[in-house]
Amino acid sequence: MPKKLALAFVLAAASTLALAQTALPTAVQNYIHLLASTEASTSAVSIAPVYQAALDAQTALMQLTSTEQTVVETLSDSEFENAQNTLRGMVIARGYEIYANPEPNFFAHLAEKHGLPEDISFFQLTAKASGEKQIPAYLKDRATTPCVRYGEHIITELYENWQRYQRRWPLAYTQIVQQNLTDLEEVYSKSSVIFYRAIHAVASHSKPVRAYYN
Repeated sequence: MPKKLALAFVLAAASTLALAQTALPTAVQNYIHLLASTEASTSAVSIAPVYQAALDAQTALMQLTSTEQTVVETLSDSEFENAQNTLRGMVIARGYEIYANPEPNFFAHLAEKHGLPEDISFFQLTAKASGEKQIPAYLKDRATTPCVRYGEHIITELYENWQRYQRRWPLAYTQIVQQNLTDLEEVYSKSSVIFYRAIHAVASHSKPVRAYYN
């Protein structure tokens, strides 16, 4: 067995053992194994399966338990710290914000090293579409509620990028790409309504509706 492959599976075994001690869902352990297999590949492979495994792990970690808490919230402090250190490619948080998200830049690097051209392009776009704290790049993070970055052309730029990707690789990451396009269409549609109401209010000499362009 090549040294690289052996090392990858040793790391996977160690990670699985550590995670087993925290009683995390099977989907999380499946992700660890598939990630190790992908990283051990000596030729280009599709990153889609391991990314789907990451999304499955996300769903499992955010599953509500009988106590109406997510799995992430039920972990002890030591278990939570262990999960944070072990789950490479996932960003886990709890407290004021609770989430377990695949980390875009990690998968972008993974794709560049082991993936196919459609993987590389997909994760480059995904990383670009994600802002700080992994909120969409078209949102500006505020202390209370994020606001849409209208007027900065980022919505149309992202939309055009995803359209180009969809035309170039129509069979790659189809559901995710289409969901991204749908989300951007909804945001753009709402911005058009706000703009129309503001213009109409001014034209009719009524009290203008405030439109915030951040």
